[in-house]
Amino acid sequence: MSNLNEIVKINSSETGSFSAQKNRISFIIPETDDVVDLSKSYINVNMSLNGDGTNVSASNVSFTDNGAVTHSVHTSMLVKNVAVECSKKGLLESIRRADIYSSTKKQYEEDDEDKIDNNHLGLNAPRTKSKFALTPFRELNTDQASRELDHDVRIPLKDILGLGAVPQYDLSKFGRTKIACEFNFDKIASDFSLGAGDGAWTVDTNELGAMAPTAARSSGGDIDETVLKTTKTYEMEEWKDHSPFWVGQQLAVTRTDKVGAATVTVRLTAIAFDSASKQLQLTTTPSYGKSGDNAAISSITVVGVNPATNTLVINSSELVIEYNADKDAPSQVSIMTATTEEDNGANRTTLNKQYAIEPEAMGLIVALPQPLSIYSNKTFLSYRVSVDNEPLTNRDVDRASPLDYDRKARYMQNKGKSLACLREKQLNKTHAPRTNQANTVRYDALNNAILETLPITPGMKNLGLEINSQGGHEINDIVIFKEMIKSL
Repeated sequence: MSNLNEIVKINSSETGSFSAQKNRISFIIPETDDVVDLSKSYINVNMSLNGDGTNVSASNVSFTDNGAVTHSVHTSMLVKNVAVECSKKGLLESIRRADIYSSTKKQYEEDDEDKIDNNHLGLNAPRTKSKFALTPFRELNTDQASRELDHDVRIPLKDILGLGAVPQYDLSKFGRTKIACEFNFDKIASDFSLGAGDGAWTVDTNELGAMAPTAARSSGGDIDETVLKTTKTYEMEEWKDHSPFWVGQQLAVTRTDKVGAATVTVRLTAIAFDSASKQLQLTTTPSYGKSGDNAAISSITVVGVNPATNTLVINSSELVIEYNADKDAPSQVSIMTATTEEDNGANRTTLNKQYAIEPEAMGLIVALPQPLSIYSNKTFLSYRVSVDNEPLTNRDVDRASPLDYDRKARYMQNKGKSLACLREKQLNKTHAPRTNQANTVRYDALNNAILETLPITPGMKNLGLEINSQGGHEINDIVIFKEMIKSL
């Protein structure tokens, strides 16, 4: 291969489309004498949200956690289980419940802004105070026709695999390499924002959905009105980004005209900014009402119209790899990976168990997810960890206490990383902050885990785990990740 930092796309071994039932996808990198930069490689999952061609809605994809709550998630959380094997060295890495592992790491390694900034490559965009959430599945325009888009959901290998952080992966030494993933496609579904029931239209005293009455006049006869004027004002340099309106959007207009009160459905054909009043002028088809002499149209409000068709299709998947121009690679590589152990607390409020774990394990994550969840969202009271009957602390560690935060900072330092966030809550996809609220109100779902450092020992070590909870928050699912450095 002519190799000057070439980027190559490898189609999945399985043909699309994919679904909740067909959710296993694998990729095969052929053996060559080349070196691959896995740290710049990623998986693309191509998705589309097919509408009916009449109403271009702000469609996106929701990720439903715990059977009910939708959140904005990092794309790595789409991968439930992942494994890598090669023809010359066998199994290189296997991480079960990679989704829980990723959600926990991202919680503490990324700050609030990092979590928001990553969404443009994901499933949706979280709301800001403008109430208007952009979507990667639509091109929503104010000056030309809007349109539907296929979207590649990008999953960096470094976010799901320790091997994914390796910049020099030598295919001549490892051979034919297979990456196999099981996806959480059962947790995603089509969704949309700014529809009929979206509270963004009515929050903050109806500012988004309130329209100005038509001008009063005494002559001219009946006129079919086709221009709506917002009561909310916008600035010239930001109205296109902060406006919840676009060409091709359907609106339900409630108004009182000379005939009486009614609600009609219209479609926006043009949007203009009035620099004098700083209001938006929305041109509709058909007319939204009839005005007459001394009969202005009043009490005008609008909301979005739910899309009649909004079908999620997972079209295909591909692995995008970057080959290094330099073919020199080290004789071996070291990766930070984890093994997984799953257990159950049998619905008790107190857990006190022993686990045999690997000698080389240097980091510990204990996640306590609720049923069907990928987050450690159990409201436990305290914990204590011991290794070979030696407690790591001289007292119980209360959840969300200074000692708990200190243990988490120590864990991150042991991995050579900084502790970026201690919010320990997940970003809610649907919440639209009021203008007098901080953006942090968007974080509503608990996501806290037990993080500890472990001593490296000459043989298998005995891990003692004690967790105390309370009624209503009984301990059930327990997922333990034992982190270690592995040389390949």
